[in-house]
Amino acid sequence: MRFDFLFSCVFISVKVFEFESKTAEEVKVFKRLEYLLDKK
Repeated sequence: MRFDFLFSCVFISVKVFEFESKTAEEVKVFKRLEYLLDKK
């Protein structure tokens, strides 16, 4: 039971971390696009 709980916590942490890093990459790309559009 406790092991399952621990596994769930680790799994959720990994998912959140993946989601956050993915979002950060998207924001970076979006900012770059915005910058290029402003230059035109």
